[in-house]
Amino acid sequence: MAHQKIGAAGPDVHARVEAVVEGSITDLGRFADGEFDAFLCLVGPLSHLVDKNDRAQATAELRRVAAPNAPILISVMNRIGAYRSAVQWPDWFPGVFPSLVESGVTLVGPGRAPTWFFLLDEFCTELEDGGLDVRHVYGCNGIGAHLDEENLLALMDDGERWPAWQDVLLQTCDHPNVIGVSNHILAFAQRAY
Repeated sequence: MAHQKIGAAGPDVHARVEAVVEGSITDLGRFADGEFDAFLCLVGPLSHLVDKNDRAQATAELRRVAAPNAPILISVMNRIGAYRSAVQWPDWFPGVFPSLVESGVTLVGPGRAPTWFFLLDEFCTELEDGGLDVRHVYGCNGIGAHLDEENLLALMDDGERWPAWQDVLLQTCDHPNVIGVSNHILAFAQRAY
């Protein structure tokens, strides 16, 4: 998929891509200690590690390959946000209730992969236990999640209302209430030592 998207983006993008590497977040052994000046760990890869020890190994690897003071951005799937999704999309409901409520794990996506949904405090604790200093946390979906598509498209086309709505989204994305119900949580962290 990465190769297809890079190819479709054109020669300017292709020329800036050094490599496409396939691997596991639990083993970044092909990379040297402190090799990266910044690290993006997005779309919830830690959530696809249902075993806590695997998540601890992945966090240790992220810490190891990040240079001192490098920004590390990590997103995960939020358990409480998933409850709201289950109501929004009825085909999610049987997978979320009762398994997610009871265990934090449920099957999601086209391949029905087991997925760990974090609570905010356990996410921060796991990162800190892995040697990362959590500097800030954001709700990725926030108060804009699950808006009616027709109304959202009309809002985006409105030159007066859309900028005001964007300002509100940015002003509230790190509010504890918004983080608590977002589908995804994003942490900005750095190596703690």
